[in-house]
Amino acid sequence: MNLTNTVNDTLRPCHGFFRGIVILLAILVVASCASKPKPAKMASIPSDANEEMLGYALSLQGTPYRWGEESPEAGFDCSGFIWYVYRQYGYSIPRTAAQIANELPEVETEDRRPGDILVFNLGDKAFAHVGLYLGNDSFIHASSGKAASVTVSNLDTPYWWGRFAGVRRPVR
Repeated sequence: MNLTNTVNDTLRPCHGFFRGIVILLAILVVASCASKPKPAKMASIPSDANEEMLGYALSLQGTPYRWGEESPEAGFDCSGFIWYVYRQYGYSIPRTAAQIANELPEVETEDRRPGDILVFNLGDKAFAHVGLYLGNDSFIHASSGKAASVTVSNLDTPYWWGRFAGVRRPVR
């Protein structure tokens, strides 16, 4: 037996181990390349327009809730309120809560920001209510409930958080 055979016999088990490591690393590299890409950043309302829009929405507090309506004079339903406010700032968005939920780009909940639209399920109806996110878990909406008007509510209550269905962000 010579020294070359002894070294090769000693290293042979290591070759299998290293080969396994190389294969595992190759699989991990390929898997990471195949992962879902992050969505591109969407255009959104500039922060100064956002503040102005939210201020305008807040000025409509107390406007009566009226199903199917979309103006301060006639009243608002929830989606009519959102539609009207966005329209004042040059946006063309769908008119109903379901259309808003189905047609506007979705945003991760943790990425929500003031001016985004919050979508809610009510009863057995998916995407039946919408509100305008103000920040700090507050949102303004046309409520058909006890207030029966445009009002501010807190997303962090069991009622609203239990019905929360996502965030949408209109684009121009």
